[in-house]
Amino acid sequence: MSRSLLLAFGWALALLPAACHSQGSGEEGSQPASWATKLSSAKPAAASAVYTFSLSEQASENERAAALMQACQQQATHILHFCGIEKSHSHSPVAVKLYASIEEKGLEMENTQPVQVLWQKPALAIVNSPYFGKAQLGPQNAVLLRRLLGKPATMLLEDGLSVYFNPQWQFKGHQHWAGRLLYQGNLPPLQELLAAKNPQAASPLVYRAAAASFTHYLLEQWGRDAFLKRYADWVPGPAELPQLESSWHRWLQPQAKVPPEQSAQLPYLKGFNFAHEGYSIFNGYGSGYAAEALEKQRRLGANAVAIVPYSYMRNPQRPSPFPIMRRAGTETDEGVIRDALMAQELGMKVVLKPQIWLGGGHWPGDIDMQTEADWAAFFQHYYRWIRHYALLAEIYEIDMLCVGVEFSKATQQQPQRWIELIQKLRGIYQGPMTYAANWGAEFEALSFWPHLDYIGLDCYYPLSTSSQPSDAVLKQAFAEKLEVAKRIALRANRPFLFTEIGFTSTPMPWQSPHKDGRGKPYNGQTQKRCYDICMQVLSESGDWQQGVLWWKFPSDLSEGGNKHTGFTPNNKPAEKSLPLWFSKLP
Repeated sequence: MSRSLLLAFGWALALLPAACHSQGSGEEGSQPASWATKLSSAKPAAASAVYTFSLSEQASENERAAALMQACQQQATHILHFCGIEKSHSHSPVAVKLYASIEEKGLEMENTQPVQVLWQKPALAIVNSPYFGKAQLGPQNAVLLRRLLGKPATMLLEDGLSVYFNPQWQFKGHQHWAGRLLYQGNLPPLQELLAAKNPQAASPLVYRAAAASFTHYLLEQWGRDAFLKRYADWVPGPAELPQLESSWHRWLQPQAKVPPEQSAQLPYLKGFNFAHEGYSIFNGYGSGYAAEALEKQRRLGANAVAIVPYSYMRNPQRPSPFPIMRRAGTETDEGVIRDALMAQELGMKVVLKPQIWLGGGHWPGDIDMQTEADWAAFFQHYYRWIRHYALLAEIYEIDMLCVGVEFSKATQQQPQRWIELIQKLRGIYQGPMTYAANWGAEFEALSFWPHLDYIGLDCYYPLSTSSQPSDAVLKQAFAEKLEVAKRIALRANRPFLFTEIGFTSTPMPWQSPHKDGRGKPYNGQTQKRCYDICMQVLSESGDWQQGVLWWKFPSDLSEGGNKHTGFTPNNKPAEKSLPLWFSKLP
């Protein structure tokens, strides 16, 4: 669409004087002090009575940008019609700046969210790239709704109505995803949706789908006029909630269809765990550096990549919510999505492998609740967190989901809870699932392998205690560990995958492969030796094993090289042999 058509398109759109200028909940980000200066330096693109669009320095005026601007205008038109606004009213339009990438927006705005509302002005900052566009729209509608209808007593109505007006939200619309959540009982309780102070902190995907669906339900039950009359002041009472929730679910039930079965078969996966190695926006997931790192992995012969977003837990014996990373520079959803889609464009399969980080020298294997009540709370927190990634993986058609990593005590003590978790997640995500078991007791004793599609091993078995073992000794030791894995895979009748395997660049990495290389001398040749031996054994094994994902490859290619004692093979001797070894694998 040309600029002139865009200008003409918005001529009838209008805004009433602002009904409420109060600050929003803040989940979309606050306004940087320099926003006005940054906006004034942008390139004008289009204008209407509702919006004035401008382009960032890197953004270009193309068909994709025109389609995004048109979608914003169309949704605004529907909102005005919904509110009964037929005549033009004088009010300053909302400034909208389009960015070419989440990195460009993040470096300027310190926020990488694809759609960001800056409530103080108000204004909007939106990413328009091959990976983000109309499917993310919805939050921008809150600005117009706030001006026309004021701030409601029940914020779920504003949040839900914002998404309701985007029929292409997350490609298939809110009703599709709310129905998917209702199937197998993954839709959050209504009381939880209404009561949460910042519900999107748990999962913006789950919350927005549910909020839009519930708002849609109220609109159909009450009618538009009654809905608008009740919008500002309506707060449901505790006695009203059970009936509301029950009738909402009955109304939504036709959308809760059994999802079509999908094949769990993938090609032999060969590649790396892709590590978010920078927290400065330009060097982590979603950055130009990360794009270069993905391209390098493909050149090395990788056909797969595991993307690893983290959350954290402070005390391994005390249950607590797992936050989804939102701060620019962390493993945000938008960074995960951009890199997953880019990897697929490069011809690689993507494994989404969310992990938990614990400080103080702890790891997930230390998580050990002391009461059944605490175990129940832990699994509820974990379910809410991993449910988010299951929905993200389904929306963006990610090739495999790893439902957990190295919870060695939690899996052995609470296997039934894991089975129930997996069953619920299958109502959301239809692709193949695995679990990344820690080497040793957890991997060898795990009881719920038959409930998964792939058997996953984080393999850090020691191969020798000697300071100078022969190649034959190392090869024999690895072959013996592989034979253990084979017995488990054949018993469960599932293909086997190395969800992690790795060695540091230190003098004797075969002794304790799981330990990092900090404080030790650098030796790149020993790392290469271990890679060569393991790859040789794998290339000679049968088709019962279906992949190897090395730990790890960095998002910032400056991580690695001479004197870097960590796990990455980047710019080290081990890297040079990888194309040959990858080519010898199936």
